[in-house]
Amino acid sequence: MKNITENCKNYSNFIRIGAGTYSNVYRAIDKKTKIYVAIKEIDKLRFNQPKELLDNEIEIMKKIENENSIELKDKIETEEFLYIITDYCEYDLETYFKNKREKPFSINEIRETLIQINNTLKLMLKEKLTHRDLKPKNILIYLDKLNKNIIKLSDYGSSKAISKTMSIAGTPLTMAPEILNDENDLSKGDLWSIGIIIYYMYFKEYPYNGKNEHMLFKDITSGKKLKSIDDKELNDLMNKLLQINVNDRLSWDQYFNHNFFKVDNLDNKNLINFNFNCNIHSHNVNFYCQNCQLNICEYCLDKHNEHKIIPFNNIGLNNDEINKTEKLLQEIENKINYFNTIKNKIQSIYHKLKLIKENIK
Repeated sequence: MKNITENCKNYSNFIRIGAGTYSNVYRAIDKKTKIYVAIKEIDKLRFNQPKELLDNEIEIMKKIENENSIELKDKIETEEFLYIITDYCEYDLETYFKNKREKPFSINEIRETLIQINNTLKLMLKEKLTHRDLKPKNILIYLDKLNKNIIKLSDYGSSKAISKTMSIAGTPLTMAPEILNDENDLSKGDLWSIGIIIYYMYFKEYPYNGKNEHMLFKDITSGKKLKSIDDKELNDLMNKLLQINVNDRLSWDQYFNHNFFKVDNLDNKNLINFNFNCNIHSHNVNFYCQNCQLNICEYCLDKHNEHKIIPFNNIGLNNDEINKTEKLLQEIENKINYFNTIKNKIQSIYHKLKLIKENIK
């Protein structure tokens, strides 16, 4: 922690949120903007790969800069460390499903997620780049200043120029069979990974499993029948992506132009519901401004001096929270009705006893 506080003086409130063989990832606050950022601290002395790989990741982030790719905000380098500062996203899809989401994504949520991922993948293809490590863990959820949920693709450490022969890279669970089998044609590996991600978003599990790459490849090629998605177009898209034979798999053009993405009046509505943060900063809201009708945090109070402010922590509720709240309110209402019934019975008995006592007198 001492190194990062000394080397990244424009940031504060460092909290370590991840670690790897040669790196640590921290959440911090930009002192100037008061916005959360993610800082990847890479120990150059322990990094056992060519330094060009680090430079390559940074260059790719610059080349494909868009709303749906993790944004490179800053880079700090010392003799021992390299710091890559990017957007801070509270969740990736895998963590979100494990910790925050009870149900899988709906068809519309899957469509919206893929459309946003595709925005970045199209730019990568334009630059003749392949990601090589597409997986739920590298699909991040970001809340912008207007509380709009944005999907961002991340981790370009394995990305490189597309070619027929590339070295093996990626995560086995989402790795294409031709990569697991060490074949030559690796140009469609990302398309297989998208098929795995679709399955994961709909069923909250991976279609193929194995303790090692050999057993995983055996499971993929076993001929087992996968579960079907209850949507004709999405099921067709997934099955045409999860083709073991590369030649049978969709091409990139066929994928982008699949009927699943051709929906009447399709727009980028906020179809995925997550926790609300402040409209200006990436902090949980503590207040609501009635004049502006905005969720705000403590840093925003000065800008709303003359306004009517309601202090209320996490005023923004997602659908799950609303449903839980409504259920709790209903339970409270039932309890109230129950106790009112008991109260009325007791009052009735009391009045009868009082009348009897008065008659006795």
